Amino acid sequence: MNGKIILCASFLLIGCSSVPRHDQSIKVVARIDGLNSRPEWVRESQPFYISKGQVTVLGKQTISGEQNLEQAFRSAELNAKSHIAQAIEQKIQIAFQNAEEGFDGGNQARFVGMVATDVLSTSSMTSPGRYWEKYVSAIDADPAMSKIDAYVKVEMPEKDFKQAVLAAIRKQQGKKNISQEFAKKVDQQWNRIMENTSAVEREPGSDAQ
Repeated sequence: MNGKIILCASFLLIGCSSVPRHDQSIKVVARIDGLNSRPEWVRESQPFYISKGQVTVLGKQTISGEQNLEQAFRSAELNAKSHIAQAIEQKIQIAFQNAEEGFDGGNQARFVGMVATDVLSTSSMTSPGRYWEKYVSAIDADPAMSKIDAYVKVEMPEKDFKQAVLAAIRKQQGKKNISQEFAKKVDQQWNRIMENTSAVEREPGSDAQ
C-alpha cells in the first residue's frame, strides 16, 4: 500500500503538466496545421499508458508565444523520457516490495531507470506525434501574453520496455541491494507490477509481451 501511495505522489510531482489546463479561463487561438481540436493522443490526464503491447508517453513543454517552437518540441521529448525513467524507477521499487527484498528505493532504482531509458533511446523509442496549440487569457485575450503548449508523443513496444528494465537490473546485479534472483522475480511478476501501477493505465486488450 505504501508503495502505491509513494508512486502516485511521485507522479503528481513529476507530472504537474498532467492536469488539463484548458478550461474556460483560456482561449485557444491557433493549432498545428489548422486543426480544430487536439489529437486523441494528447492525454494530459494519462501521460503514460500501455495499449495492445505498445507503451505511449506524452511529453509537454510550455513556452511564450514568441519563443522557438522547435526547442519546445525538443524539451517536450526530454520531458517524456523523464517520465519513462521515473516510471521504471517506481516499478522497481514496487517489484522489490512485492518480492520482499527490503529495497529502500534509493539511488539504485534511479540508476536502473536512467540506464534502461538510455537503452530505449538508442534502439526502440520513436516520436510519431507532434502537436502545439497557442492560447491567450479568455479575460483580456492579449496577444502579447500568448503561450504555446508543445506536445510530443513517444512510443516503444512493451516487450522492448520490459527487456530494457530487466537488462538494466541485470547490469546492477551483485551490487548493493540487488540480488542475483531479482531480475527473475521481476520477469515473473511483470504483469502484476504493471497492472498494480496506478500511474500506468493498461487499456483493455493490452497484453504483456
